Amino acid sequence: MLAEIEIVTGIAGAGKTAQLQAEYRAALLQAERNRRVPQVLWITPTLRSRELVRQQLFADSNLKGCFAPNILTFDQFAEQILRHSSEPVRFLSDTAKRLVVRTLINQQQEQNQLIHFRSIAHTEGYLELACQFISELKRDEIWPERFLETCHQYLQSRRKDCELGELYLAYQNFLQNPSGTQIKLYDAEGRFWSARDALDRGEFGPFSALDLVVVDGFTDFTFTQYKILGHLAERTQRMLISLPLEEPQTRLDLFAKSLAARKGLKGTARRSSVRHLTHKSETSSSPPAIEFIARNMFLNPRKIVPSPDATGLKLTSAIGPTSEAEQIAREVKRLLLKGVAPADIVVSYRSLKEESALLTDVFTAAGIPFYCDNPRALTELPLTKALFSILQLEQEDWSYERLMKLVDSNFFRPDWSHSAEGELSEISNSA
Repeated sequence: MLAEIEIVTGIAGAGKTAQLQAEYRAALLQAERNRRVPQVLWITPTLRSRELVRQQLFADSNLKGCFAPNILTFDQFAEQILRHSSEPVRFLSDTAKRLVVRTLINQQQEQNQLIHFRSIAHTEGYLELACQFISELKRDEIWPERFLETCHQYLQSRRKDCELGELYLAYQNFLQNPSGTQIKLYDAEGRFWSARDALDRGEFGPFSALDLVVVDGFTDFTFTQYKILGHLAERTQRMLISLPLEEPQTRLDLFAKSLAARKGLKGTARRSSVRHLTHKSETSSSPPAIEFIARNMFLNPRKIVPSPDATGLKLTSAIGPTSEAEQIAREVKRLLLKGVAPADIVVSYRSLKEESALLTDVFTAAGIPFYCDNPRALTELPLTKALFSILQLEQEDWSYERLMKLVDSNFFRPDWSHSAEGELSEISNSA
């Protein structure tokens, strides 16, 4: 069976996911009527989008339930394939990967193989550089032997590339033969390599014959993922893939990845078709101001004609990041009290890397239920700060100011009788 890949394009809000869900729901209902396990597969980028798709699919009253909806992330799909692989393989976590790379770097140092990176080979910065280097090459499926061949041929004066290439080769050899065992290892990037190899051998596991495959929520794919999609297209009756694109194409930089993905998908399949969904603003429920921003985002400001209607847009002034976070929390709280569901409220910020801790504290204090994609850093936790404060005491030779901060900390609770009576607090205040 060879499927024709149907590419569904459109900008955000055009209804791509809704149409794909309708197709998927129809396939599940058909399997229910035929009293058989549905032969379908939905691939989505993240666990959060996977849960959202599940909720929306079963919101239809006609679809009561399903034993095997097969809504998976790409990683979960690869894991399912490897679980049924004839070759024994085991996953290497990111933490274990760093330990392996650190061991290999130490071996390079002991054998005097490092010249360019000798002075920094012991640092965490070099370890992070090496891990990122390996991950980037593996994502593009550049094998270490090929990289070293190119280095020796064209980059003989760049010793640092050769040293990183030798480390990559040693790392890959370790994955193929860890400590002489028969079980091979694969990391996060190599997961797709191993899954692709299993599909090359015809080992599709529970996905050997499919009626429908839906791939939704992606903007582009890696080289290996294209190969996997090509294998799936040969085992399914129908394949639907959505991509965010606009027609006419006025923001090429914004949709460059999607354009490349559409071209790559056409090259992967023997037959392909493109269906573009036009977003009609007159039927949209979004306010005029939001529609205007969506249409003109990332355009050259000199070419934008100002909108006469700002309905749906509210500007609020704030002094500093804390005041800004409090204003956002106040507005979110107002919407919640009006009956708006928490899942319908999205807060977009400049950068969560710097401000996620502040937003988390403010939203928690306001009693607002929230989900943040950026987990709180360990160094931002109160207990971690208290531990660092103790270490800094020794570093600063037990300075008075640092000592008083430790005494006033809620985590400093020594089993002293005068501490229980509050004498420490009185000494701090009198000082």
